Amino acid sequence: MGVGESLKKGFSVTIHSWGAILIFFLYGLLTNLANAKVSARLQNAVPGMNPTFLAAVGATLLFIAIGVYFQAGLVGYVRDRFEGNPKLSKFWAYGLKYYPWFLVLAIMILLIVVAVFLFGLLLLSFLQNDLRPIAITIITLAAIGALYGIALLLFVPYAIVCDNLSFPAAVSKSARLTVKNMGAIVLIGLVLVLFGFSGGLILGVLLGLVSVLIPGANNSQYLVTGLSSIVNALVAVLMAATYMTLYKRADSASASR
Repeated sequence: MGVGESLKKGFSVTIHSWGAILIFFLYGLLTNLANAKVSARLQNAVPGMNPTFLAAVGATLLFIAIGVYFQAGLVGYVRDRFEGNPKLSKFWAYGLKYYPWFLVLAIMILLIVVAVFLFGLLLLSFLQNDLRPIAITIITLAAIGALYGIALLLFVPYAIVCDNLSFPAAVSKSARLTVKNMGAIVLIGLVLVLFGFSGGLILGVLLGLVSVLIPGANNSQYLVTGLSSIVNALVAVLMAATYMTLYKRADSASASR
């Protein structure tokens, strides 16, 4: 339902949201550079109560928490863009205003992922080797169920920002609308993945040309980080705008029935 219209509106909003794209580009650039440092420390750290390992894990959680803030600000800004009165200066205020519930949502998703991961580890550790195929099948089904549960939460941010709903009401509305529009959600997701892949491929070709003129591994690494940050910023804004369009269309169709 409304896949083409949602994508068309999403692209239209994105090309007029260069301020938000710039914010996400800078955020992504700094995060990618910091993640590279954290990954290097994690590779050399011993899991456990090792200070380096704990510091790296703490930094990763900090990146997630900061990302939630930027996502909250983006959804608020995109909502204003839809209403015709966008002000980039409100991006930061929206990040603070909606941060608590966006953080709760992120924690819910994280708990679902961790629960499935731990369930898989326990199942594999208790079953004999000849029962491993059965365990893998069960784990796969559990992972599919977890993905479906996470998908039901897709519209929660938009219900909170656009309709000013409480978190429980937003979860209920998101689940209801998601079930009715799962096909459109999946198709849009595939298009967004294809867009991100295509953008990365094009920028990769450009990187190959530029790296000929700029020798040195370090230069190439920074170029990859910068170009990937551009693609990620575009996809982030496009995703928010496209799914907000779908949410509004689905909500309107549901209300008219």
